[in-house]
Amino acid sequence: MKEQYIKKGWSASGLFPLNRDKIKSKAQIKNYEDSEPQYVRPSDSRPRDILQTPKKRQGAELLADTIINDCSPTTGMRVAKLAKFGEQHCAANVIYQERIALVREEAKAEERATKAIRVGRLPNVSYTREGVLQATRGTHKH
Repeated sequence: MKEQYIKKGWSASGLFPLNRDKIKSKAQIKNYEDSEPQYVRPSDSRPRDILQTPKKRQGAELLADTIINDCSPTTGMRVAKLAKFGEQHCAANVIYQERIALVREEAKAEERATKAIRVGRLPNVSYTREGVLQATRGTHKH
């Protein structure tokens, strides 16, 4: 691209050298306020619980919907993305907690099995002083 074309483009747009009248005469600029959604500040009549952190999923969904409806479309999309991320993070956390519980249960089962094997090696031990001494010396009679 040649330098002269670049300069003509900037000049035609009114950006360089700056020509405010040329910029304001463009159709996109004239209709800018009509084409862009206007931000309306939310009323103060909304529930006070919107300021609190939700404890359950339904509360989080209600909060996200309230924020999305009370803000500009761009902010609404960002809030929706954050809500989706939070939902995915929560689901991943539930899966993680379930895996931890499963590993703990497997460890407990293995520990019970190990104890059963150890106890199974000692034949019918009586829990008298004499029986315990015989079991520890390995002189227990069947």
